[in-house]
Order: sequence, then C-alpha cells, then structure tokens
Amino acid sequence: MQAIVFTALCVLSFVSESLAWSGLEHKPVAEVAQEQLNSSANAKLAKLLKDGSKLTPGRLAELSMGPDEIRTIARGGASPPEWSCSDLEEGAP
Repeated sequence: MQAIVFTALCVLSFVSESLAWSGLEHKPVAEVAQEQLNSSANAKLAKLLKDGSKLTPGRLAELSMGPDEIRTIARGGASPPEWSCSDLEEGAP
C-alpha cells in the first residue's frame, strides 16, 4: 500500500503547473485530511510541526497554502485566476 501511495505522489509531482490547484482547492482538502487523521498520526504530525501533543484546528489547511504562496512569489506576484467547480453553471459542459 505504501508503495502505491509513494508512486502516486511521484506521478502527481510531475503534473504540469498549469494543472496545479490554488489555495482555494488546497485548503478544504487539507481540512478534511486533518479531520480524518487518527490520534497517533495527529500526535506525530503535531510533534513534527512543533504544535504540542495535538494539531491545532486548521493547521494543515494553513500549511497547504505555502506552496501556492511560493509559486505566486516566483511568478512575480501574478497568481492564476481563482475559480472553483462551484463557479460552473449546472449542466455546463
């Protein structure tokens, strides 16, 4: 199972930057991921991030924005337009 996850992460790391999500998509995914952590994983991440014995609420969502901020800085402050699936009209192609 770990090999599959590792392989998937490697493949996804090579996806074109044009397909990259923005913070709008990263934040809710990170929030759900943090909610799904078992207590052992939560404690290990909290220790790694120096958050004490348990992650503070929203901590992974906060951290998920970092790569987007770096990409924005690297582009000279120009960020891609923010949109979401919820912006699409129902029944749109």
